[in-house]
Amino acid sequence: MNQSRLSLTDKDRKEKERKTYSKYGPGLNLWLEIDRDAVFCQGRALLLHRIKENGSLRQAAKSLGMSYRAAWGKLKKTQDILGYELVILTGSRPRRYELTRQGDEFLSAYNAWLEKVRRYAALEADEFDLFFRPSSLKDVPRLPPEADKD
Repeated sequence: MNQSRLSLTDKDRKEKERKTYSKYGPGLNLWLEIDRDAVFCQGRALLLHRIKENGSLRQAAKSLGMSYRAAWGKLKKTQDILGYELVILTGSRPRRYELTRQGDEFLSAYNAWLEKVRRYAALEADEFDLFFRPSSLKDVPRLPPEADKD
């Protein structure tokens, strides 16, 4: 057999090591805020997604463990700040909630941004691989025991 076909590239080796040794990854909670007040977050994105799925704000709120009033209040606050509606109630029977065109675009843009940040965070987290490999822990510099007492 050809030896070059059997050898892993550095990228493949790193990926294999990550799967073998790293049982961790970055966890992110990402939101948009104005003056330290949350305007949109993963919870609101999930709420919009559930509304889009089933057409019911009540069912969407219930599936997330929220009251209808709390869900509507969060959506209303976001809509007021953005200056446009994210959802509308249809006039036809049965009446259903739908995402507006702007609401759908906003949700897509937020999800794309969130995914970019997650990918970047995952790449940056590779620097911590050393701390999660049992065979490498002996090489990690440690503080002397007395330095740990404050």
